[in-house]
Amino acid sequence: MAASVSVERGGSVPPENKIYRAMNPNHLQSGLPSDNHFVMRQNHAPDDGVSTGISSLIQLAELRSIPAIVKICGESCGAAELLVSEVLAPVALLGISVLQQDSSDWGSFAGAHAVITGYQGLKGNDGRRKIRDFQRHLVKLARKAYFPQGSNTAFSMDVVPFSE
Repeated sequence: MAASVSVERGGSVPPENKIYRAMNPNHLQSGLPSDNHFVMRQNHAPDDGVSTGISSLIQLAELRSIPAIVKICGESCGAAELLVSEVLAPVALLGISVLQQDSSDWGSFAGAHAVITGYQGLKGNDGRRKIRDFQRHLVKLARKAYFPQGSNTAFSMDVVPFSE
């Protein structure tokens, strides 16, 4: 397990912490994470968000064993590891944050659940554009530390191949 970083229940995940995002293999593009792994809509409930696991509180194998994740992504799904400070760097002033949020769907790992949230406050066409830009940013980060299905070794794709 990663070095322990204190995470307050319901509070912001510290910027030096990392989070895992499960990656459904059905949504990969050329074997890599895509925008479909970070679906964000203006009409999502304010307490909703992109579900993640706090890496200092859950191991990759444990994340992959959570029944709710297995149901959506299959056994040994892929995962991306994201540094919270990098996630928030371009959007911190927009009210976007990573918050610890217990999830009963995560069973004994309920406290390791966190959400990327706050994008719901971005309204209108400009808000939609900012959300799309943020999604692209998250995909770029996910491609930097992506654990393919069943692998415990991160694959890094700093240069995204051209896709039509």
